[in-house]
Amino acid sequence: MRPINNLGICANALEWVDYSLYGAFSSVMAPLFFPSSSALASQLAAFGVFALGFIARPLGGVFFGHIGDKIGRSKALFLSIALMAIPTTCIGLLPTYAQVGMLAPALLTLLRTLQGLSMGGEFTGSMVSLVENAPVERRGRNGSWADVGCLLGTLVGGQLIVALLSAILGEQAYQTWGWRLPFLLSIGLLYIGMRLRKEQEGTPPKKKSAKMPIVEVVTRHRGVVLWTMCVIAFSGVSFYSLLVFLPNYLVLSGHVSPTWSFCMTGATNACMIPVTLLAGHLTDVFRKRKTFLQVGITGVLLTVYPMTAALHAGALGWYGVLHLLSGLCLSLYFGGRTAFFAEAFPAHVRYTAVSFAFGVAQAIAGGTTPFLATYLIEQVGDVRILSVQFAVAALLALVALSKMPDRTMQPLE
Repeated sequence: MRPINNLGICANALEWVDYSLYGAFSSVMAPLFFPSSSALASQLAAFGVFALGFIARPLGGVFFGHIGDKIGRSKALFLSIALMAIPTTCIGLLPTYAQVGMLAPALLTLLRTLQGLSMGGEFTGSMVSLVENAPVERRGRNGSWADVGCLLGTLVGGQLIVALLSAILGEQAYQTWGWRLPFLLSIGLLYIGMRLRKEQEGTPPKKKSAKMPIVEVVTRHRGVVLWTMCVIAFSGVSFYSLLVFLPNYLVLSGHVSPTWSFCMTGATNACMIPVTLLAGHLTDVFRKRKTFLQVGITGVLLTVYPMTAALHAGALGWYGVLHLLSGLCLSLYFGGRTAFFAEAFPAHVRYTAVSFAFGVAQAIAGGTTPFLATYLIEQVGDVRILSVQFAVAALLALVALSKMPDRTMQPLE
């Protein structure tokens, strides 16, 4: 067994920096690419494109999963990072609606779709690789590094960059041209990321290989795939509500400045990183990965309503505390999920199965979350309606987990 590969984790974090930028800057880009007399309509359109990017993730999962299962994990991961960095850089070069009309949102949608294709195979590929290269007693700890890369990339690309640009450039420069800078810098991340992936050791394809991995996944493993999707859907709702939608909502609703909102969200994100690593380690110690997932889901469910109630009441201090608590509960879920999902499938279709399940679940429940949250709050007039989204996702995930076996410490098939 090989030790944990720091190069792969760094490359994963870089890819999440790129992927997070659109969500972080959506409130700035909305009027530039989707101008309307209503700020709400512009924001809904921007979140609509955010959701469309997720529709491509199942296709990316099947494509890169096939490469990973038939040719090798490293080949798939190497190709995926190029497909992320190039369209991200191009977003920073796009003309606005005022300059080229409908061509601007059309090009933005295309580039966001290409990002979705890349993420459909990269993140889940890194999850599988980390677990497969870990000793049996360290799968939880090593697997949790995939979500650490996700959280670290989101922290940099989704919160810190926004807070710093807003504070340094000032509101006018930040909204007119400053938002483009992080996208343009992605061309540098392309070089770094591809070098890291090139030097990364990866798991070779297994000797036993399905002729068409996706066909075997949907015919012989469809039950496990379905339950896995239900559990993953919870992370889509919770992650994109806590770390993408709410910081934008705070700014658009006039509660706080972008610097305050994204610094507060970044603080939650930063605290989630060590807790995710600790939770991953503890799933190995106690050999109960499913229990950690269940506790984490329940904890988020219990904290969401008080958090949204505090925001509704304008108690921003209490909102910040409860936002942090929700994030820490989510970390318990993150700590065990990578190994739990990888252990659920046999090796010769594992990359495809995990990528396909993640892609479909995130397309349904992840990408649509900011759009649906914006729409529901506008219709009901109360941010507490978000707790209904969380409740549905959490209960569905808990039912699905009750149907799945816990294979902690068992040999990988």
